[in-house]
Amino acid sequence: SCNESQPSYLAIIPLITFCITVAAYLIPLLKHHPHHEAVLDEMHILGDKQDDVTGTSTLYDVFINDYWGRPMSKSDSHKSYRPFAILSFRYFNLGHDTYVNSIFWHRMITVILHAGLSQMVSILTILLYPLKSKTTSSLLQCISALLFGLHPTHVEAVANAANRHIVLALISSVLVSDDAVGFRWVLCVYPIGLLCSETAIFQMPAILCTMTAIKWKRTEKSITSLATTVGSLVPRYVIILLCTLAYY
Repeated sequence: SCNESQPSYLAIIPLITFCITVAAYLIPLLKHHPHHEAVLDEMHILGDKQDDVTGTSTLYDVFINDYWGRPMSKSDSHKSYRPFAILSFRYFNLGHDTYVNSIFWHRMITVILHAGLSQMVSILTILLYPLKSKTTSSLLQCISALLFGLHPTHVEAVANAANRHIVLALISSVLVSDDAVGFRWVLCVYPIGLLCSETAIFQMPAILCTMTAIKWKRTEKSITSLATTVGSLVPRYVIILLCTLAYY
């Protein structure tokens, strides 16, 4: 542990980086163009014909249809099973008085979720690379949040509301990567992440490795402690693997 007192201004750095991330995304979102129309994927997800999003279908339909509203049982289904992502559009339908406002607010919700995810990633960073100086640790947290939040690839993806399913799955994956998170939370949050996006399957190896590294960093970091760490995490490994296999 470190005896260095934490300057008061360090406490607001996460809030500042969160606001910077959101503000940066407002540039492409508010940039003037003729109609502020939806791009191709958004047209399918947020269009009037997507009954699962508009709320004209039943909740049962949401859980038997793919991301684009087609029944999973049909041969022409995309097979992208993301019911919780669809529910996030269905129940966070702000600014729905006009189609244009609806598009903007759905994009903003995705941006806010991504900004929050960036903060979660920054916390994982300082857990993986613990530093003695709280000032240096806060600086590392700030840099990692901004790098993740404003990476050009992320900006392009997150500005498209239809990609919200990826952000939601990542939030789930990052949350369960810290072994300090209660086991019951893992049982709840990880399956939800899988039901947000199938990309959570590919995040599973990273979750297991990150979880192991973080817990090992909290020990004396020896070979013996690594074996003990792995042994103590076996129940979490098993539940994550079983959930992944059940989804697959």
